Amino acid sequence: MGLLKQWVIMGTIGVLLLPAVSFAASPAVEIVKKAREYRDSLTTYAFRATVQEELMDEQNKWHIYKKQLDVKVERPDKLRVDIQAEEKNRTIYLNNGLFTMVDHGYQYYGQLKTPKEIDKALDFIFNKYGINAPLAGLIYRNMQKRVHFTRSKYFGTKEVAGVLCDYVAFRNSKRELHLWITRGEEPVIRSLTLIDRTIKKHPRTTAFIIWDTHPDFSESVFIFKPIKGLYPVSVVSPE
Repeated sequence: MGLLKQWVIMGTIGVLLLPAVSFAASPAVEIVKKAREYRDSLTTYAFRATVQEELMDEQNKWHIYKKQLDVKVERPDKLRVDIQAEEKNRTIYLNNGLFTMVDHGYQYYGQLKTPKEIDKALDFIFNKYGINAPLAGLIYRNMQKRVHFTRSKYFGTKEVAGVLCDYVAFRNSKRELHLWITRGEEPVIRSLTLIDRTIKKHPRTTAFIIWDTHPDFSESVFIFKPIKGLYPVSVVSPE
């Protein structure tokens, strides 16, 4: 159970991105739809995200955690996520139905057989093992089928690191999501803030994202090869 518990906390923003909505079309909805369709059209892409999240401990004290994520996607069946944070250095691989989790700091790895296609594999490891890939909403295709918000708003254009973006927000009873999406024919999420409305002080997670929509990956990027000093451990279901 130790490996499972350590990896579950990697979920961060999880799947609550690129929201679906069940109300009439609005400027915010159309902007997100265009970004979602563009992202879904890509066979390969990569992004680097700088993430900051606020978490409350058991003594009700707030802590701020920062991490760097490097994500590489090659559809239909290859994914790599590298996570670097204070005292954490981890990698996730999905490759043709084999899921591998590596903790470079503790020097162990665990592996699972999964469905081959990325979306089905992510569903499998989350539903059966409670493991959620960071920023999964930027990895899943057809994200609109998974998450629903009831309100939306368009705030106009804002610059993010010198790039002009459309600023939109979505909300439901539990969460509030703010997105800054680049304008033009290749719209992507440049920055986001997710606010948890279920907790009194509304903790938030923010991310700044840099995209590579035309990467050239070598096959070895997605292949895990155990190195000397790493030892295998079992991954068990919490059920």
